[in-house]
Amino acid sequence: MEKEIKTSEKAIERASMTGHDIIKTIRIDGKTTKHILQCGNCQSKKAVPDSTLTRWYKQGLEYCSACRGTGKGLTTEQKLKQLNDVLIGIYKEKLEVVEYLGYVDSKRHSFCNVKFIDCSHVKTYNCTTLRSMVKDGKAFKCDICGSKAQSTQESWSDNLLGDLGSKQVPYRELFESPKDWIADYVVDNLIIEITTIGQLTKPEYLQNMINKVNFASSNGYLVLTVTNLNHVQDIVRAYRKL
Repeated sequence: MEKEIKTSEKAIERASMTGHDIIKTIRIDGKTTKHILQCGNCQSKKAVPDSTLTRWYKQGLEYCSACRGTGKGLTTEQKLKQLNDVLIGIYKEKLEVVEYLGYVDSKRHSFCNVKFIDCSHVKTYNCTTLRSMVKDGKAFKCDICGSKAQSTQESWSDNLLGDLGSKQVPYRELFESPKDWIADYVVDNLIIEITTIGQLTKPEYLQNMINKVNFASSNGYLVLTVTNLNHVQDIVRAYRKL
């Protein structure tokens, strides 16, 4: 049962300090007190428990959760903007989140549609996966245009490195090598090998990489194994400053 009650002066003060006006206060089943708040920024109205208003006041928060860019109060447009704001650097050049799909057939995971700018194809991603891939510096592969000759991680690294060094250089052109290894990039005496964490967990692949490092080191070259596009960008920034 819901009943309107008089709003306390303390609640009015706390609402004012958090950028809200209280439209009315209600008591539910004689136990729970809620305030119908109007945000002073976006003018939206929302029922908020008195305990939540008190928490906002103590934390010094201002305006509703949607205006602060947090919580379930976000509109679809705000969630879409929030996802696009995750895309920085090369991700902003390569991708655009074009639609927020919400919790499709799932109460735990939300999804979104991502467009590959170069080809305009669209692919659905788990929103958490999207954020994690950007944070971990992983390239996104278009299922239609993805190249079989070169990994997506290498392709995106090409875009970042540009003309910084030489690409696809046989180790034997640099020094005497026991195998037909090919360096992804060579910048001065630095060999950059682009790979993924998944590849490095394979014993045979890892041993091969260790052998590369040892032979290169004995011939005056440093091998840098890079699994993160953000680290590739750091390398480029460092060289551009030299």
